Amino acid sequence: MKTLREFPGPAKQATRIQFHKQALLSLSSLTVGLLTGCAAFDPYYLSGRSQIKSSFEVQSSTVVSDDEFATRARRKRVVNHVWDTVNRYYYRADLQGVDWAAARRTWGERAIAAPSEDEFWATLDRMTATLADAHTRVESPKQAEARRTQRVQSLGLGLREIEGALIATAVNADSDAHFAGLRAGMKITALDGKPGVVWWRELIEESRESSTQTARRSGALRRLNEEAARRPHGIEIEFERADGSKQAARVTVREISTRPQVSSRVLPSGFGYVRLSAFNEVLRADLLAGIERVKDTPGLVLDLRGNGGGSLAMAEALLARFFDSKTVLGKTTTRDGTPVNALFGLAKIMALERATPGAKNAYRAPLVVLVDAQSASASEAVSSSLQASGRATVIGETTCGCLLAFMGYVPLEGGGQLAFSQLGFITKTGKIVEREGVKPEVEIVPSASDLQLNRDRVLEAAEAHLQKLRKS
Repeated sequence: MKTLREFPGPAKQATRIQFHKQALLSLSSLTVGLLTGCAAFDPYYLSGRSQIKSSFEVQSSTVVSDDEFATRARRKRVVNHVWDTVNRYYYRADLQGVDWAAARRTWGERAIAAPSEDEFWATLDRMTATLADAHTRVESPKQAEARRTQRVQSLGLGLREIEGALIATAVNADSDAHFAGLRAGMKITALDGKPGVVWWRELIEESRESSTQTARRSGALRRLNEEAARRPHGIEIEFERADGSKQAARVTVREISTRPQVSSRVLPSGFGYVRLSAFNEVLRADLLAGIERVKDTPGLVLDLRGNGGGSLAMAEALLARFFDSKTVLGKTTTRDGTPVNALFGLAKIMALERATPGAKNAYRAPLVVLVDAQSASASEAVSSSLQASGRATVIGETTCGCLLAFMGYVPLEGGGQLAFSQLGFITKTGKIVEREGVKPEVEIVPSASDLQLNRDRVLEAAEAHLQKLRKS
């Protein structure tokens, strides 16, 4: 019995699998307490997720006060917990070839001695970042709370380097930047007096290691927001309009909602269109209802651009709506090559073969999936599965390359949380999406001009493709 629940993806967010613990709780609390540490009982560390006794000590000869000693002792316990948990349960026993002990020596002591709590959590995250895995990370208490409440402190900007210039790809309508006149497609010429593209490249270089350079760009944007949040008067942005005129404005962060959305409609062309911003379980019913509303259309566009991930169970429910019978989608990989289970193998959680049962009311007409560089995690699971099975044509940009999964967040002393990958995925054609991304059959990278004109060439290409199939 299992329930796979919502998780964020790498840029905002990344793939998380939360298993239903009802099977574990069916035993008495005493039995669970006695057996939690037994690998045969709980080989995937599903129950409790309490601290593990350290097998690796960080040495420090610094003389500290009693208060500092208590802080250092707590931090040391947290470092121990993170290091040991990843060491024992990471989905690859070779830990990506990383010298994990060296990562501990390099970053563990730095984290313990960090001058502030924010820097402690950020430095500890750097230890997990040595695995270059977008799903394996440490979140500070502030970050965990922002994820839980779906509210973030942000400048409200999407940024990307295009043809050697830093371009605003999106501007939140409630942001200071929007009210200053900045719009998508405009060039950011300077940030606090430094050339915008120079600052952007430095932010990327300074951001944590991750699955791909695309994921690091998402990290760079987070760093920019964090830097702006630390400044009472924000950051001065200079931008250039399409006519060449320039404007400068000082902008500050605002609390912005990251609540996911789903929409569906019949396009003027007659084709169906469904857009999903995240695989959040609260949207599952609306998503499936949206597909049902367009079930009679001669072709469907599934728009997963900007979708950073979510619930794998929801992704699998969506996939089932596009097949009318059982279809093998690929394989799941685990640390020891065995299916995910607990209770000495009595509780079957996940098989190694990934397959969809299909659905009687499946949508059978041609399907196009739209993706971009921010499509990650569960979005990549869906798009790669549909592509590899020949069920859909993928149009847009190569995706994030961030397709692993973790089984829920591990609470850490002090309020932080740990996520670490425990599952990998291989498509039915043998492709590993992690670090490579889903490569579209039709590649279209939006230009600054497209953004300025609010032109969606990716959607245009999707409709043209469906029209061609309709006439053939």
